[in-house]
Amino acid sequence: MLKYYSGDIFTSDADIICHQVNCQGVFVRGIAGQIKKMFPEVEKTYRIITKQWQEQSGGITSGLLGRVSAQPVELNGRWFLIANLYGQDNYGKNGVYTDYKALSQAVNEIRDFVDVRGKLEKVAFPYGIGCGNAGGDWDKVEEILNSCFLDYQGEVQIWKNDSE
Repeated sequence: MLKYYSGDIFTSDADIICHQVNCQGVFVRGIAGQIKKMFPEVEKTYRIITKQWQEQSGGITSGLLGRVSAQPVELNGRWFLIANLYGQDNYGKNGVYTDYKALSQAVNEIRDFVDVRGKLEKVAFPYGIGCGNAGGDWDKVEEILNSCFLDYQGEVQIWKNDSE
């Protein structure tokens, strides 16, 4: 069951903070922009991954769809993971860029990860993940999250920033 919070996702007590990224190496808008400012090492690693993928695949980036890259970060003495969910191949200002199948695959990878670790971890997602700049439909994304974490005993947090 999803638990909704209001405020800054980075003030959460989550063990993993997830957000959607594109496969093109562009890490600028939405929560990615916040992460870039707060944790520049996450954006740097993301760019390396997307560049290497592009070089190895002859520029075809869609092979990253549905995958996850995660990196530990520290904020105010607390360590947690930032998880980049490759849920869109491209990006833009108009249109739907979220690939629901890819996002679902990435969310399931997060679920598998927490299951393997065997701890009841707290996993956080921004409200509207994949729906703002990526143009997705929150009802569809919310269903993906609910379906994936249906029987999860840990906490799945959805954070809506008060300033949105």
